[in-house]
Order: sequence, then C-alpha cells, then structure tokens
Amino acid sequence: LTAYGTTGTGTETTTTTIVSVARLEGCVGLSVSDPDLFSESADAVFVMKRVLARAAGGVKVDYVHVSITAGSSCESGRRLSWGYRRLQDSVRVDYVIIFPASMGEGEALKQAESGKAALEQISLSEINALMSEEISMVPSLSGLSVLITTSPTVVMTVFVSTSNTLNGSNGSTTTETSHMTMMTT
Repeated sequence: LTAYGTTGTGTETTTTTIVSVARLEGCVGLSVSDPDLFSESADAVFVMKRVLARAAGGVKVDYVHVSITAGSSCESGRRLSWGYRRLQDSVRVDYVIIFPASMGEGEALKQAESGKAALEQISLSEINALMSEEISMVPSLSGLSVLITTSPTVVMTVFVSTSNTLNGSNGSTTTETSHMTMMTT
C-alpha cells in the first residue's frame, strides 16, 4: 500500500511550468481643442493605441489598452471642473500594454523591457510627430488640435506563476499549486 492509498508500484513525475506575463502602464497628458469629442471617440482610442504601440518600440496594437478622460491630467488623476483654459483642454490617457505569456516568457520580458526603455526615452517632439502622423489618417479627428503635453509615465510589472503537476501510474492524481510573484520597477 502506498502513501496515496493505492497498491502497486508507480512512477511519479513532477512538471514545473513557469508562465510570465509582463505589463507596462502609465499616463500621457494631452491638450486637445475639443476634449469631450476626443475622449468619447472610438477613433481617438484607436489613434492613442497606435501612438503608444509605436512609442513603445512597435509592439502589437492589440496589446495596448487605453482609457481617455477629458478635463483631467496625469498630475491630478481626477476630473477638473475648475481652472484655467489649459486645464479645460486637458485630456488624460491612461494606458496598459500587456505582453501575454503566449509570446513566450523570454520574448514577453524582452519586449516589455525594451518598450519601457523606449517610452522613458521618447521626447515630446518625437511622440508629437507620431501623434500628427496617426491623427492625420483619421478623418473624424482631422479638425482637432491635439498636442501631447507630458511624456508618458511608465511602470513595468512582471507576473510569474508556477504550477506543479504530480502524476502517478495508478490512474494519475493531479495536484496544482500556484504561486504568483509581482515585481514592479
């Protein structure tokens, strides 16, 4: 009788799989001639996703998720109902770029690290050039004046999870253990 309550001789196999998912997140401040129109536009979301994907070194646009808020700035983090004309034109773009485990652990980490470096190093003139290029291709936004006023902030988070599977020859017993470690840089 074995410790598992079954008879016979068995083989036990332990498999450990490490799955890594990395994420970049941050904020970009804009000044927009019609912040309400911009913040409610699906085309503006598309433009911001493309700008941020390019600014992060050419990551897939599908990996980028954005939220646009009129009357807010990266510094305030809340909607502003008072203030100067400049604040009234302010638009806050919060973004998350997800590097999925499906691309492979090494590749996800490599792309996240290079994306973080690219976002940290891009100048306002460079990112505004990207914005001008992207917005010029969208007729519904072509009449707007859009200027990126604050460089992207960026925080990188790496999630690592492990799972252990134990299989016995007696018909197989599986036990999963999950451990998640979060590292923020």
